[in-house]
Amino acid sequence: MGERWERWALPAILAVAALNFFWQLGSSSYYVDEVLSIEHALPSLGNVLSAVRTGETTPWTFFVFLHEWLYRTGSQAEWVTRLPSAVAGVALVAAVYWMAGAFLDRRPALLAAALCALSPLVLEYAQQVRMYAFLMLAVTIAVGATVRAGSASAGSASAGSASAGSASGASASARAAAASPHRTRLLVLGAAAAVLSLWLHYAAAAVILPLCVWLGTRANIPWRSRAAFIGACLVAEVLLLPLAKDQYNEAPNGLVGIAGITWSNVVRIAETPLDSRVLGGVDVIRLLGVAAVVGSVLILALRGRSAVRSRGLLVTLALLAPVAVVILGIAGKDVVLTRYTSVAAPFLITAIAAAVAVLPRAGAALLVTATLIVAGVGLVASHQRTGFYPPSREVISYIHAHELPGDVVLTPGAPGTDIPLDYYGQRLLHPLPEFIAASNTTQVNAAIARRQRVWYIEEIPNYSFTGATLLGAGSALFRARGYRAVSARTFTATTTFVVLLATPIRRQ
Repeated sequence: MGERWERWALPAILAVAALNFFWQLGSSSYYVDEVLSIEHALPSLGNVLSAVRTGETTPWTFFVFLHEWLYRTGSQAEWVTRLPSAVAGVALVAAVYWMAGAFLDRRPALLAAALCALSPLVLEYAQQVRMYAFLMLAVTIAVGATVRAGSASAGSASAGSASAGSASGASASARAAAASPHRTRLLVLGAAAAVLSLWLHYAAAAVILPLCVWLGTRANIPWRSRAAFIGACLVAEVLLLPLAKDQYNEAPNGLVGIAGITWSNVVRIAETPLDSRVLGGVDVIRLLGVAAVVGSVLILALRGRSAVRSRGLLVTLALLAPVAVVILGIAGKDVVLTRYTSVAAPFLITAIAAAVAVLPRAGAALLVTATLIVAGVGLVASHQRTGFYPPSREVISYIHAHELPGDVVLTPGAPGTDIPLDYYGQRLLHPLPEFIAASNTTQVNAAIARRQRVWYIEEIPNYSFTGATLLGAGSALFRARGYRAVSARTFTATTTFVVLLATPIRRQ
C-alpha cells in the first residue's frame, strides 16, 4: 500500500501544481514589471539587447526568449505571455523533488515537491512574465545534477576501494566504470543549468558560487571535471561583466525608494518561499511563516547530520541569498525583495522537508501544519480578486466603453500605476487619448484650458465609497477649474482605482 501511495504521489502533486499555476493565469492585469518585460522584448533583436542594457537589471537571456515567444505566438494576451512561466513552475515542482532526493530520502523529497506546489512565492512567479520561475528551475537542476554526480562518484569510489583484489572488487570496478558516463552527463547538465541561471539573473551567483566551492572540494571527482565545471561558470560571469557594469551605472541602488531595509521587508525575506504577492504588513501569519522557515533551517543545521546528505551545502544554499540581500539593504541598496531571494526558495523548501524528517512525530506534525496554514492563507489571498495586480486593464476597458474623441486621461503619476495604464491604453484605446500624469501641472492646465473632457484616475485605500461620495469629492476637486464630475467608478484588486469623468461646466 505504501509503495502504491508513493508511486502516485508525484503525479498527484504535479496535478495540484498545474491546477494552482494555470488557474486564473490570465485573470489579473499585468504588473508593472511584466509590462516592462513585454516592452523590452518587442523591438528588433538588436534593440532588445539595447533595451535590456539600459532598462533592466538582469541579463538578456529571458528577453530574447520572450521576444521569440511574442512573435511566434502573435499574441500579448495575459494567459499567452504567462504560459511559459506556468509551465516552468510545474517543471520546478518536479525538479525540486529530484533535487531534494540528492539530499533526502524519497518521502521527504515528496514533501518538498508538495510544498513547492503550494508555495505562494512560486505561484507568484509562475503567473508572471518575468524570469524568476525559469531562474528557480535552472538553479534547482544545477544543484540536483551536481550533487547527484558527486554522490554517485563517492559511492562508486568507496565500493571499489572496499572490494579491491577480489571478485566483488572487480564487480565494483565495473559499476564504477559504468557510472562514469552517467556522472559526466550529470556534471554537463549541472554546468549547463548553472550557466543558464547566471545568464538569467545575477542573483544566481548566491547558489552557483557555493555549489562550485562544494564541487571543488570533491576529491572523488576528477580534477579536470571540476575545473571544467567551475571554469564554465567563471567564463559565464566574466562575459556578463560589461553588461552588469552598464546596468549598475544606470541603477546603482536597485529599485530606489521601495525596497530598502525595513522590518516588513526583512520579515518577507525571512519567509521567502511562503511570501505572497498580496502586499501587507507584519501580522501573525507572516511571523508564523518566519518561524517555520527560519526554524527549519536551524533544525537542519543542528540536527540533520545523520539524516541529510551534504547538509552543509544545503544550509548554505538556503541562507546565502537571504543574508546577502539583507546585508545589501543595510548598505543602502534597495534590493530587499523576495524576487532577489527566490533563488533560495527551492532550498528553503527542502530545508523544511529535512526538518520534518529529523523531528519527532509531534514536532514534525506541528511544523507541517504551520507551513500549510501560512501557504494556504497566501494561496487563497493570491487567487482572490483582491490578490490580483492593480486593475489597469479593467480601468482602461471602462474608459474605452465611454470615451469620446478629444478626451484626456489623467493618471496617478507613479511608475507602478502609470506604466500598465499606458500599456493598456495603447492596446485598447483607438484613437489614443492624451495621457498626462496628474503631477504634471503644466500639461494638466493646458488640457483644462482647452476645455477637454477629463478622465481622472486615482489610487485610493481598499474600502468602500458610495457613488455619491465619490461624485461629491470629484466635483469639489474640479469645481475651481470650471468642471464637474459626472460619473465615478471604482475597480479593486491589490489596490483600488477610482475613475472620475469630469466635464466643463457650461457657462450661462
